[in-house]
Parts: sequence; structure tokens; C-alpha cells
Amino acid sequence: MGDVITETQYGTSNRADADVKGVAVIRMNNIDSQGRLDLSDLKYVNLEETELEKYLLEPGDLLFNRTNSRELVGKTGVWQGQMQAVPASYLIRFRVDRQRVFPECVWALMNTSFMKHILFDKARHAIGMANINAQELRTLPINIPSISVQREFVNVLTALEKISEHVKNANDRIVCLFQTLLHRAFSGDLTAEWREAHEKELLAEIEEQAKVLNARFQELSQ
Repeated sequence: MGDVITETQYGTSNRADADVKGVAVIRMNNIDSQGRLDLSDLKYVNLEETELEKYLLEPGDLLFNRTNSRELVGKTGVWQGQMQAVPASYLIRFRVDRQRVFPECVWALMNTSFMKHILFDKARHAIGMANINAQELRTLPINIPSISVQREFVNVLTALEKISEHVKNANDRIVCLFQTLLHRAFSGDLTAEWREAHEKELLAEIEEQAKVLNARFQELSQ
């Protein structure tokens, strides 16, 4: 890994709180076990200009969880520039040589079962927690495919992310519809006239979601 890492930086240790003031702090709890970012629960910190420049995340930055349980230490997220943010102290921000490797490819590798086994064995225990420092991060093995293969992987990954987002949006609509139907059923408003009036609307929504998902799958199969 050291051959492609160009920079490592431990996150800020400044105290953060829930008040929406300053800049968002990405903590280890904002990265799930599969390396996905969850920004629904954020804390914020006020930093001096020099500190902000030092820690500010850029698109493509990788976030390595250096301290956690032995099962979760090493989980890694990739930043996409969703907002202005800095990493917390239990994260190592590292950047890679983009002439040689796509950050998304490193992110995918870091969250494979193969790498998780390596991280599990490498982690050092201290007071009930496991640790892997920046120097140890650089020693992790990495097999770099050609840039063309990496580019194709990123294209497929992007398409899958879009499908996932469409599925989530469709599921959210279904949940909302269910709540509406439930409310109307218990309030006595779920009449035959209401069902007839909204039948075409409901069917159209289902058909539209099916078309979108089918189109995305067709893109992947080409």
C-alpha cells in the first residue's frame, strides 16, 4: 500500500458537539462495517483557518478507522465531497496516487473479506480496543490492476450505486404509501371510491420504478 499512498493524516482531536456550528466531523460511527458513509448523525467543530486547511476533506480522500474493536478496526470509507467536513482523531485520512490507482478501487479492496482477515491479524490490542497506525497501514498488501480495468470497475460501481439509490427511493415511496393507506383504513377514508381514484396512480408509480431499475440492469449487462 505504501507505493500508492501519497499522504496520511490523523484526524482532529478538537471537541465536537451536536450544535450545527463550524464544520462537520466525520467519526468512526459514520462509517458502517462495509465502508459505506452514513451522514445522518453528525457533530460539528469550530477550527482555526490553519487547522481547517490541514484537515479539510477532499473528494477521493480515504478514511481509515485506526481504532475500534478487532472486528471493525480498519473499516474504510471514501469521501465524495458531500459537504465541508474533517475527520475525527480515530480516523486516518489517506490519499493515493491517482495516476496509478482510483480511490474507489482502494476503498473496495480495503473492505473485502480478504483484507479484513489481514487487518484482524495485524491489529494490536490496547485497553479493550484494537489499533493499526499509519505506518502499519502503509505495509498492507495491494494488487493493482491496470488503469483500464480499474476504470471499468468504477463505472460498474457507479451504476450499482445509482440502482441502489433508485431502490431506496422506491422503497421510501412504498413505506409512505403504506402509512397513508394505514391512516385512511383506520380513519374510515379507505373507500372504494378512493381506491378507484388512485389505482391508476399507484400502478403508474410501480411501472415507472420497474422501468428505471430494468434500464439500469441493462446498462450493467452491456
